[in-house]
Amino acid sequence: MARQQYSEVFPEELRQPAIPEWKVLLVFAYDGPLTMYQIMKKYGFKYSAIHRATKNLETLRWIKVIERKLGDKGGTIKIYGLTLVGLLHLLYRIPTVFCLPRVYTAKEKRLLPEEVKTDLRKLHTREDVGLYLIYCFDFDQVAESNLRLLPLIYGKWDHFRKNQVTFNVFSSMVDVANVTLGDYYDGSGQTRRGISLKKLFTYKVYYNLLKKSLFESYPRKRKGYASFDYEDMIQQKTIAVFQNDSQLTDLFKQICTRLEKEIASLSKSIEKIKTAILST
Repeated sequence: MARQQYSEVFPEELRQPAIPEWKVLLVFAYDGPLTMYQIMKKYGFKYSAIHRATKNLETLRWIKVIERKLGDKGGTIKIYGLTLVGLLHLLYRIPTVFCLPRVYTAKEKRLLPEEVKTDLRKLHTREDVGLYLIYCFDFDQVAESNLRLLPLIYGKWDHFRKNQVTFNVFSSMVDVANVTLGDYYDGSGQTRRGISLKKLFTYKVYYNLLKKSLFESYPRKRKGYASFDYEDMIQQKTIAVFQNDSQLTDLFKQICTRLEKEIASLSKSIEKIKTAILST
């Protein structure tokens, strides 16, 4: 089938999914693959709403049919699962400013009704969805349910959990989700030829994780204060991500080679500017 233009594949009314679509997308992220009937039984959503949301998400390519089975009455049962495109659209809706381990104030806790935290049926507005993604999104559950999407990330989740770096990896995923989609699609909304979204996203997640540990500024210990050395902590956690895993060690070598080239190029640029300024 010939590739279609973005405007044809994703009509205007689908580019900003409604609340039922977000709720069903979260269901697939947490518990997929599922049939529409299983969603109705487990979550108590109305079947008509599930059917409409599922079809819209399938049109967006955020979910897809991953298996077909013959039902007891002879009909075909479709089993849907989250796609990597759907996962990235979900991740980039999470504000990166909130991707920090922190203690929420009493006021912040009141922003989201308690029942919404445990019952997706209570998500009624876009604000509810946004607050849910900030405060309640269960990235561990998503990792456990979607190994097939990202084997080099979710397949390493036990390794990350053992080394207490799951949040660091998740934060990096949030950081690069949107830019990955931007690199994957060209200006007309078509996918760029020869690019694997899985490989592209995986590389960006680990590249971002390593680069941030090297170049971002973190609070340091100050004399006379008992503040924590965040820079050392972040670097130690980054080491824990890559070490003792041959696949990730190989990827680490590739990223280091790229970073070394970027640093060398930056150093040349600095010297060129210094020479131009100081020689006048």
